[in-house]
Amino acid sequence: MNTTLNSYSVTRLQLSPSAPQLQGAKKIGVTLGAGLPEGFVDLGMLIALNQLRIPVAAVSGSSIGAFIGALYASGLDPAQIKELILEHQDSQGLLRLLQDSWQKEPAAREDLSGVLADVFVELAGWDPDFRHLKIPLFIVASEKTSQRPLIIRHGNVKNALKAALLNPATANRGDGALQGDLLLADGAVFSPLPADILYAENCDFVFGIQGKVIQSDDVREMAVKKQLEPKMYELLGWESNTDISFSKVGCDVLVRPRIPQNWLETSLEFENIVDRGIAITYDAIAEIEKVEGDLDKSMMRRQARTVKNGTDPAGKDLDQRFDDVIAYLTDFDEQVKDLSDAELMDVFPSFTRVFQVFWDRMIVEYPDTESLRAVLADRFPRMVAAVNDSPFFKRCLDKPQGYAGDYQMMNYVYDDTVFEATSNLAKLFNYYIFDSPAANAVKNRAYIIHGVVQQRLAELGKLEIASIACGPAREVPTTLHLIEGMPGPIHWTLLDQDEDAMAYAKRSIPDSDRLTTTFINAGVLELVRRRVDLGEKDIIYSLGLFDYLADKVAIKVIAALYENLKPGGIMLIGNFADHIIRPIMEAAMDWHLIYRTHEECMRLAESGAPGAQHYVMSEPAGVNLVIVISKPIDNE
Repeated sequence: MNTTLNSYSVTRLQLSPSAPQLQGAKKIGVTLGAGLPEGFVDLGMLIALNQLRIPVAAVSGSSIGAFIGALYASGLDPAQIKELILEHQDSQGLLRLLQDSWQKEPAAREDLSGVLADVFVELAGWDPDFRHLKIPLFIVASEKTSQRPLIIRHGNVKNALKAALLNPATANRGDGALQGDLLLADGAVFSPLPADILYAENCDFVFGIQGKVIQSDDVREMAVKKQLEPKMYELLGWESNTDISFSKVGCDVLVRPRIPQNWLETSLEFENIVDRGIAITYDAIAEIEKVEGDLDKSMMRRQARTVKNGTDPAGKDLDQRFDDVIAYLTDFDEQVKDLSDAELMDVFPSFTRVFQVFWDRMIVEYPDTESLRAVLADRFPRMVAAVNDSPFFKRCLDKPQGYAGDYQMMNYVYDDTVFEATSNLAKLFNYYIFDSPAANAVKNRAYIIHGVVQQRLAELGKLEIASIACGPAREVPTTLHLIEGMPGPIHWTLLDQDEDAMAYAKRSIPDSDRLTTTFINAGVLELVRRRVDLGEKDIIYSLGLFDYLADKVAIKVIAALYENLKPGGIMLIGNFADHIIRPIMEAAMDWHLIYRTHEECMRLAESGAPGAQHYVMSEPAGVNLVIVISKPIDNE
């Protein structure tokens, strides 16, 4: 293994003028690129950054870079990823499969997207959604109609990888859809190194690495390379677009390791490729630091040093920035009205960033809901009108069920119905809301139920469950799917005062030999007045009700439900904490909740179930607090 490499002999190091500002960077991103197997230098860069204790706040990736980035974002240590790939190579020959497929004639090549997507789940040890990852991840695919990169940042990571790693040299030729009828293929077609998305997400310093193949380890000249894009079009079966221009990659640090051609001929050189990525990353950091490689004294000590004399942007710049935002939003509807959905996906990140600046300033200037609503209607009438172009926002304002947050609005959130709107401006507002911590908190609530049901079913062998104010009961079908391999019958009681919600829940819960259901059309006050008998339950949960209940009523409901809890049973009560979307919910959507703190939730639990064990946790977004109440086994 070659350990004598340096940046001048094995790579070209490109530094932007901002590169020496690494020490002042508040948010560092890493962009991982294409190439197989030379793309595994990406893993070397992650290992080096981890060894140097350089914190990574976000990762973007296309092609094999998306695969490595997904493993890293799932929580694996980069060195651990290397070992896992080597173990998989020993047992199942992953690297040999990749190599053999790529060396075949185009017509005989295999579609490796499904293979790599399955390997991701196997190596990661779980099958996450994007919102469950340890750090933000942006996977880039290529879209046929617009012939532009498409950024995937929501939904199931495995499915995203399968779309964005699609091998273009295969008989399938781009099969796969992510959003409606958008046809996707490998992200490297249009974006071999996707750095731009990281800057759009407020990273102020970005590392990138891109392996380049050379003729041999001795010959330093780059191999002559034909134009790649027309060939990729041909392999995909897509019509070549001569109007497409490919801009040069721009990031603060771009390292371009040279990978000898003969290294690509055997999968046994995997470690050499990774080690080359490690070596040139160390050299790049040394170059930035200007300390001749004394990284222990530079990076690690500076990281541990307390930052002194920190300064905020000058106040005089803030007003100018806000004026720029106002100008941006004033005619924004006109700018985006003719964009396709695929083009809108490129606009989403920058719109979210700018709109958040606008909203942060507005709620400072107009802290009460009435004055904020008035100034919005006066100064931004088109923005206010656009709310009615979205079924989600319109339903919230019209309140056909008598309240905001009804079962259909929850369905909109669960399904990320960004594109269900009659104007592009409304689609942007949809995205802003559905990508918010509050919306993610709603989605995360279902995962809490999945976990509790799995755990208790394994312990007890059968379950009695009750969902209070069940709404669409979206968690029930998913939980049934997750416990398919576990034995034991379940009786699930679902209570809601909304007849339409009950009807939807009945339609959406699939028939199952192991599941029996009882549907009760009633309100919580009927529980308090003992007009409804739930029976004794192992699990009782209500995750979307208590945000609407005053303390006195909430305590009475907890007491009533606690009586129906079996000894050893568990009760889960959800309540929203304050969050950044609250002002827009109240001013623009007329959606008001009762927000509670951790301490206030504890007081409800202690007052409603004084003999119980209780604590408060939160879902991963940190917005929805969950009161956990356990009934002692000896409490008959």
